[in-house]
Amino acid sequence: MIASGCQDREEVDRQAAISVFHEWSVGSESSDSESCHAYGLIKHPETSCLEMLDHAKNILPSQRRVSSSRVLECFDSVCGDFVELEVEGEDLEGHQVKEIVVLKKDKNVFKVYWYRTNSLMTAIENRSKAQSAQSADAKYLKKQNELNSAYAYLTNKIPEIYQFPSCLDVRITSSNLMGELVPLEKVTLSDFGSRAAKCNGNLCIGLVGKKIAAVCQENQ
Repeated sequence: MIASGCQDREEVDRQAAISVFHEWSVGSESSDSESCHAYGLIKHPETSCLEMLDHAKNILPSQRRVSSSRVLECFDSVCGDFVELEVEGEDLEGHQVKEIVVLKKDKNVFKVYWYRTNSLMTAIENRSKAQSAQSADAKYLKKQNELNSAYAYLTNKIPEIYQFPSCLDVRITSSNLMGELVPLEKVTLSDFGSRAAKCNGNLCIGLVGKKIAAVCQENQ
């Protein structure tokens, strides 16, 4: 009887979650972030309630079919009353799509906690790649600005050191590093001249952390 009661409760939760999802996915309140579970948005900030709704609205309601539903005790390290739905469907352009939605029940009310579909996954991935590229560009510009600042300091202090250009787009490794790193204030022309004499190519000035590096760009 206990097992039967648990099964009945799970079935009631599954049906309630399915009903809430269908109402949410076709609802007119597309800008209402309260239609999504607040903690779900906090835990998964890579998208918003509005964006999830926008992608859900691109799928024909009449073509949706719940292919799987299951009750979860926990989802992504958060425990509670969850129901996960897998839904097969068709978008407005006639493409076959799959939706996965997780709903969480609080105070006997289900709300969409997490939602993904083909198009939303692509949008999140593309945004992540763009943000990574922007971050990489920002790091490169920061390093380049630091090198330019150090090089300007050196050439103002020792004008003759202009004969050694700054290392633009040069990866500094143990194999091309000539000698020890030198604090900015202790760089001398004679020291770099002697290092250049040992370089079978062109010597450039690089920056590793806060110290100056003499880098040998060997002739090919």
